[in-house]
Amino acid sequence: MHYIAYFSSFFPKSSMEELSREFKNIKPIASAVNVLVFEADDRDISRIVSGSGMIFLYRLLKLQCHGTIDENAYLDSAAESITALKLPKKKLRIECFNINSRRGYSAKDIEVSTGLRLESSGYTPDLKTPEILAYTIIINMKWYSGYVDYNEVQFIDPYRHYKALSSGISRAEMKLLQTLDTFGIKAVRGLAIDLGAAPGGWSYLLAKRGMKVIAIDRGKLNYERINKLGESVLIVEGAKPSKADINLFDIVHISRGFEHADLGNVSADMLTDDMNISPKETAAAVLKFSKYLRRDGHAIITIKCTTRNIKAHIKRAQDLLSGEFAVYCAKVLPSNRQEAMLLAVKK
Repeated sequence: MHYIAYFSSFFPKSSMEELSREFKNIKPIASAVNVLVFEADDRDISRIVSGSGMIFLYRLLKLQCHGTIDENAYLDSAAESITALKLPKKKLRIECFNINSRRGYSAKDIEVSTGLRLESSGYTPDLKTPEILAYTIIINMKWYSGYVDYNEVQFIDPYRHYKALSSGISRAEMKLLQTLDTFGIKAVRGLAIDLGAAPGGWSYLLAKRGMKVIAIDRGKLNYERINKLGESVLIVEGAKPSKADINLFDIVHISRGFEHADLGNVSADMLTDDMNISPKETAAAVLKFSKYLRRDGHAIITIKCTTRNIKAHIKRAQDLLSGEFAVYCAKVLPSNRQEAMLLAVKK
């Protein structure tokens, strides 16, 4: 059986160690950046990917077909990678992950060409309510394709998917969007405390989803952009935010360092931290504000890694937080660089 694995390009050795624990006899077929195509015995993919020990592997798919791109008929050849699948007659979405193409065609070009070909053959391409996802991965003029139920895998190229959802305030928005999806946080409500909020991407996304947000950072938020996108911001310097201000504005920005912020008697439902500081300092900041987080409230924490030993950094943060939190999930996501996301719940 052929598989394609997506993993962190910043931690290739650790990613391969995770794969090798599940697949004892991996035979590499092709690789590029954060993608590996390999051959191995048939395995239960859903169990592997959902396993609690999988920190670096964020997608694993079975491949049904593979072949070679014809340089003289690039788009037709790429479309063949999908049409060769003998897809069921269901509403489908087509996605391409195009790596190292020498002809300059984009993934979108291939998707459109393939969709038109399938439509002429009686299939129903549907971007809004698809039933299956047909995908092709092109690496160095070789193609690898397959299809799955759309509910199992909703997109192939995470960068393109999440970039379309972000507001452009900061690149880090994609990271929060991926975190909410990966950890299954479907609904956000109530009040959020966003530590290290500047320039405001996370605060904006939480406010857009219906939360009231207390943003804490001595740096400025992108007030003009946030207001233009429809969320109101109040700047508070030094004073405690009042309940009236929190209720009236979408985002209340306390423009001072987190070490000097005092929130009074607020009770928050979520605490987020994306500060560029060490895991030890991050844990200390989260613990300082844990008193404002209600029981069973979520904490979403970015663990910045000063070395490549990411597991050690995660464990240290977990140990430091264990008195106040039950830490139950850590993951390196597509938009993470040398860092990981930690999801914790307040005891």
